This record gives sequence, structure tokens and C-alpha cells, in this order.
Amino acid sequence: MVIASTRMPLDPKLKRQMRRALFESNLSQRELAERTGLAPSTVSLVLGNRPCDVKLSTLEAIARALSCELEIKFRELPRD
Repeated sequence: MVIASTRMPLDPKLKRQMRRALFESNLSQRELAERTGLAPSTVSLVLGNRPCDVKLSTLEAIARALSCELEIKFRELPRD
């Protein structure tokens, strides 16, 4: 899948949801990195408050490690 290697901006709302899931899982960022195979610096960047671009495969790995489902959907925007 080509999109898995393409980086995309990470929505701040999604970052908050991931931080909440991490908190509720009682895992540290280091433990999450170990479970995902990601570098601790990548986990820190993805979960941090600064804007970043991320691969879809990174989000999938984090979702799996946190026993969450990653959902991507299109919604029709309201028309003016």
C-alpha cells in the first residue's frame, strides 16, 4: 500500500486521543516504543504537543500496541 509510506500531518485531536489511550493502558512511552518497535524518539514526537508528520504504518503500530482500532473515514463537508 503506497499510503503507508507517505507522511501526513497529525491532527492534534488524534494526538490527544493517543495520549489518553496510553494513559489508560498504564504504559510508559518507552514501553510503547518497545511494543511497537518504534524508536522512543518517534513515540515522543508523535505523542508530543508539537506538530509532526507521521506514517500511517506508525499510527497502525501504535493503535495495535494500545489495543485500539485506527479508523480513517471521509465525511462530506457542509456546503455553503
